[in-house]
Amino acid sequence: MRRRKTSVCSARPCQALSISATNPFLRTCVISTGDRRRRCVSAARGRKAIFTWITKTTEVAPGFHLILLNGTWGVDLEVKEISLAIDTPDGIVLVVGCSHPTIEKIVEAAKTAINKPIHLVLGGTHLLPAKDDQINSIAVSLRDNWSVRYLAPVHCTGEPAFAILKETFGDRYIYAGLGTTVLLGPKVTVKAEAGQPYKNAMDEEDLRSYREAMMRGPLRGLLGGDKRLTRVGQ
Repeated sequence: MRRRKTSVCSARPCQALSISATNPFLRTCVISTGDRRRRCVSAARGRKAIFTWITKTTEVAPGFHLILLNGTWGVDLEVKEISLAIDTPDGIVLVVGCSHPTIEKIVEAAKTAINKPIHLVLGGTHLLPAKDDQINSIAVSLRDNWSVRYLAPVHCTGEPAFAILKETFGDRYIYAGLGTTVLLGPKVTVKAEAGQPYKNAMDEEDLRSYREAMMRGPLRGLLGGDKRLTRVGQ
């Protein structure tokens, strides 16, 4: 019998079903959310989909923990969010999605699950709705209180927070744009794409495209207009 591969996790059952339909030898982990679960099970009948329903923080493979928390910060409804905490020889590598439960609560839950220092946080920190004093406080807390070694913020972090986090973490701030290869180890580094220069922060072209994407996308309501996007670059 063919052996099933390492688990795949998905926050949306419809995505999980699609993954399982094309990769039947992957075990797919999905947040259990009542009606969504029933619809997913119904659609999966007759297929080889294998689901593991996640209702709490769970170790889905040796050293791989799915961190499940509720969060409402910056949104008008309660959402369940999964993060991935990986136990590595250098500490926890924590991959977050949009950090609606707040990045600090996710870090706390990961340390509780694995009981090691946080070596790297990679993903969206959802600091778009935060004011500068909040961002400063969170940045210092991640660095000093939670002893996060490296930070690679992306996505919904927001332009003001990119700047503040870079200043706070210094050379332990990792630039991680779309398609970036992050090299893990005692020192976290990135690998530049072929023919592209190495970057350690957003350049003018990155800022221009980021601002355009944010103002056209679903997160526009969190930005408070064009002023919040552009003030850091002024």
